[in-house]
Amino acid sequence: MPKPSLSSIIRNVLTENPSNSTDELIIEVKRRGRKDSDERIRSNIYSVRKHLKKQVTAALTTSTSSTTPVSTTPAVQLKEADHTMELSAVLANVVLVNRALGAVGGIENARQVAEAVRSCGSVELFLQHLETVAGIRTAE
Repeated sequence: MPKPSLSSIIRNVLTENPSNSTDELIIEVKRRGRKDSDERIRSNIYSVRKHLKKQVTAALTTSTSSTTPVSTTPAVQLKEADHTMELSAVLANVVLVNRALGAVGGIENARQVAEAVRSCGSVELFLQHLETVAGIRTAE
């Protein structure tokens, strides 16, 4: 089974811990098994953050020019502890969820995927199972 790429690990770590410092993110990436140099990981963290910020900017531009009203319900539901998250990190997560909705064909399918991830115990385990299923389907 191929190892996840450095950028995918960094994206997962940033999604889970968006307010962590770069040094904390480097430690977490290494904890997940990457042996890359600190400089390489740091450079990739900056690249992924820059990419996420561009996605957020694009999403904000699209949402402000859209005639469809944007629901404020999720923002109201944020807990007090979540207010410490950077706005850009929250919006980046919203962009990722929106992209996932499009990829899986709607909200109900996304909920089923989220439940499958939860049932597997972690994103990493879900991705391992996904690779196994992909290998089986490709072999067929």
